[in-house]
Amino acid sequence: MPVNEHVTLLKGLKKPHIIVGTPGRVLALVKKGDLDLSSLRMFVLDECDKMLEETDMRGDVQSIFKATPPKKQVMMFSATMTDEVKQICRKFMRDHHEIFIDNQSKLTLHGLKQYFIKLDEKEKIKKLTDLLDSLQFNQVIVFVESVERA
Repeated sequence: MPVNEHVTLLKGLKKPHIIVGTPGRVLALVKKGDLDLSSLRMFVLDECDKMLEETDMRGDVQSIFKATPPKKQVMMFSATMTDEVKQICRKFMRDHHEIFIDNQSKLTLHGLKQYFIKLDEKEKIKKLTDLLDSLQFNQVIVFVESVERA
């Protein structure tokens, strides 16, 4: 979505209750004064390992973080987190609580079936359509890495 459309949306609202965005877009809106984070109460970073490993993106996250009130709840989520990233995450939090799920069986929902097939990139779409044609299902979620891939 072009940034001017986000600016128009933000100007039409009093103050949004929830903002979801990439660090680059959120930072651009904050720097231009189009997004006011002064009353923010929660700061949530999903896939924090990806966001904090890259120094450019980490800088954006830090700049956004500095534009928020000091007293806020900070939550960071990741399925994979190195010790280095854990240390970086801790710098964003006070009195932090860490929750780790070591046993994958705790993450499995009853009645949920998961499939994994290692394929070359060129084979993936055909295999996905074959699976969708052959399996009986009520709902399906397919995770992809990028908007373009989706």
